[in-house]
Amino acid sequence: SIHSEGYTIEQGQGKSYNTDAGTFTPIATLNSNYKWSDGSISTKTLSWSIAKADSSITVSSDELTLNTSNLSATITVDNILNRTVSVSSSNTSVATVSISGDTITISHVNMTSGSATITVSTQETTNYLSSSKSIDVTASFIDSVLNNNDWATIKSVAASGGSYWAV
Repeated sequence: SIHSEGYTIEQGQGKSYNTDAGTFTPIATLNSNYKWSDGSISTKTLSWSIAKADSSITVSSDELTLNTSNLSATITVDNILNRTVSVSSSNTSVATVSISGDTITISHVNMTSGSATITVSTQETTNYLSSSKSIDVTASFIDSVLNNNDWATIKSVAASGGSYWAV
């Protein structure tokens, strides 16, 4: 209960106030010899809401490329509320992902070319909304069999002057 010279506020279940997100309807009861500004003396039900807070997270990069020069990459997540962060890959045959502390590591899978989206997220809780960020991953590896490469890959090798395939 919250007690004042002129009133008492009770919320029920032994709570007089609440700091969690939600809607609250405490009851205000006047002490004897007091009246409300409208002249009444009856108990009044109050009502207010506390909204869930945004749990925004940020990542140091929202896109990256994996290739023979860059087999894995690390990205930092800024989690100012120190909430539990989870990570997942949309295409685990191209890129895998793990997290340790605030460092996200994204790695190639068998030098497979393709794309994946890494999702970094927090879950909704009593007081906070969920939050997520996406990281677009492009894996671009040169296959040792000429016919297994697309034209863009073949052109990139030809432009570099490399000798990759015996003809």
